[in-house]
Amino acid sequence: MELKHYNETDKIFYIDVVARELKKLFSNDKFNEKRYYDWLDLKLKLLDVRNLQSLLVESSRDFEKLSGQEKMPVYSLRNIKISGNIRVIFSTYDLDGEEIIILLTAFKEKNKGDYKESIDRAKNRLKEVPALIDNALGK
Repeated sequence: MELKHYNETDKIFYIDVVARELKKLFSNDKFNEKRYYDWLDLKLKLLDVRNLQSLLVESSRDFEKLSGQEKMPVYSLRNIKISGNIRVIFSTYDLDGEEIIILLTAFKEKNKGDYKESIDRAKNRLKEVPALIDNALGK
């Protein structure tokens, strides 16, 4: 796995497998793929310049804090209008005193089991973030 910087943002990063997960979700739906990526780009750029806590209140239809995840907080970016109920789970990470956002996994929620499995995958990936950051910075 590798940590990548998201297009034209200061504090948004993603683990490279997230891009593959998203691509797979749209493998048979090229029309909605473009619409979704346009929407995702807009929301991520908003997240880059705004405070996450204010977005959780103001845009609660798009951003949510996942309950029961207080020890290792994870959040969801969701769009239920484009091609089903696609979610991107992300978390914050303190990088030298600055909060960055890291996209951890993407999936299509069909049932509650999908969510639990994806949260577990996101938390496992979050544990890898320090090593991924060290690799990205050449440490």
